[in-house]
Amino acid sequence: MGNVKKYKTGEITGILESIYNNPVARRTVVPLFISDPGRGKTHVIRDFMISKGVYKPAFVLSQRMPFEVSGMAMVDREKEFMKYYDFDTFLNLKDGDILFCDETFNANPITLSAFLTFLEDRIMISGRKLPNIMIVAAANHQGKPVITPQINRRFLIYDIVFDAPYWQKYMLKKYKMPEQVSSKLCALIKNEDFTRYNYNTEADLDKAVHMIINNLKTPYEDTLIPILNTLIPNNTKSQVRISENNVLEPGESIPWLDMIKLNKDIKISDSEEGKKTVHNNEIIMLDYNGNIIGEIKDVEVLKTIYHFSEDAIKNINNGKNLHTDPARYYDFYFKKIK
Repeated sequence: MGNVKKYKTGEITGILESIYNNPVARRTVVPLFISDPGRGKTHVIRDFMISKGVYKPAFVLSQRMPFEVSGMAMVDREKEFMKYYDFDTFLNLKDGDILFCDETFNANPITLSAFLTFLEDRIMISGRKLPNIMIVAAANHQGKPVITPQINRRFLIYDIVFDAPYWQKYMLKKYKMPEQVSSKLCALIKNEDFTRYNYNTEADLDKAVHMIINNLKTPYEDTLIPILNTLIPNNTKSQVRISENNVLEPGESIPWLDMIKLNKDIKISDSEEGKKTVHNNEIIMLDYNGNIIGEIKDVEVLKTIYHFSEDAIKNINNGKNLHTDPARYYDFYFKKIK
């Protein structure tokens, strides 16, 4: 199918935003994001729903019976005719809500067929119209039944492929993982063929890294530990503090796994007491909430780790709070202590 355009995980938010903000598209377009498992689709869609203040758990179609979608007809014995009842999930929706349907193409074909009325006409079995909501769907290539054209055309399908920069940004934010390590994990993800028990997807490797850092047994150890032990050198002419009681001398290297185990539990509150503990270093690293999450000796050390323009370096030397280069997708702030 030469006409199928590929999209990256990092593009999902922009697609959702454009449809949600267009009144006509919101009522008529049902974007369906399809990919291999573990690409992070559900995570991104969930975060988008949270950002709009309308988060609800996913409506997982593969776990639903047809009547949970279409509603049910029951006999009204007193009036001697059939009475139609809508399913409560849809009755509780209101204007501006987002109905997220996950595992769409793994649903029972009858359940999926029952869903078509919602996608096309936005009408429940009783005849009541759905509110002005956005319907979003996600699916995997694996395990789906034969999808007929009349079902397929109800969706606007975006084929999602692995987005290495987006995932590396996520791993940097979560684990302070440098590119020397995450790039090797990306190679495992790109070569995954889904023929084994445990898969090298973004989601699975994320869980495995968490387990290894916390000394939990995992089948991924033989593959991941050599990667996580990638040596991180101190290429500066100064000591670099990697934890409260450990420094890396000039020219010295440390396995990333050892470094993160030393550093992961150190949390310094942004209080007066916390500030006193970092006065031996000139630059502190803060998260969006103002919590101190790291220390860097000086601007020269900072320049060896992150990419800054000359204007950015001037700003931090002048004592301004500095966000890392947006083009690098980092979510840290730096502040120089005078």
